[in-house]
Amino acid sequence: MNKILIIDDEVQIRSLLARMLELEGYEVCQAGDCKTAIKQLEIQSPDVALCDVFLPDGNGVDLVLNIKKIAPNVEVILLTAHGNIPDGVQAIKNGAFDYITKGDDNNKIIPLISRAVEKAKMNVRLEKAGKEGRANVLVRFYPGGVKSAERVGVFGAEGVCDRCSRIADGRNRNRKGGLCAGYTL
Repeated sequence: MNKILIIDDEVQIRSLLARMLELEGYEVCQAGDCKTAIKQLEIQSPDVALCDVFLPDGNGVDLVLNIKKIAPNVEVILLTAHGNIPDGVQAIKNGAFDYITKGDDNNKIIPLISRAVEKAKMNVRLEKAGKEGRANVLVRFYPGGVKSAERVGVFGAEGVCDRCSRIADGRNRNRKGGLCAGYTL
């Protein structure tokens, strides 16, 4: 089961998010401050941390760095009631998956968490593959952009770019644009 760590000093918001995520099938653990969050991170091993920016004992933007040092595969989504561009930019530079405003993005939070969990799982697979010395590539081609994803596996080290290009061209006939993203496994 996918695990989410919710870090927010407001008990009502934490409880609401926890209930919403549990209904979606996620296992949830909670923390009300940075210190408790670090303890929970080490004990619970979550896939994603959903973190408020303003916490009683620190700043969520800075906490991202600590989370990434302790658990580099955990994806962090920052939530704030008072979003500003400099904090958002710094959060992404610190390694956050996303930075969203509370209330404005309620309908986006479940799909966002789902994508963050997917990325966290991919990070774990990539790390495992790297340790095992495998040199394969997984390519995703999004013919109509990110909304219509199609997975394409390309394996082997030689000619990968050439093969990826041919696959992308073959899948993208008579369409405008597309996005090709690859991961080394």
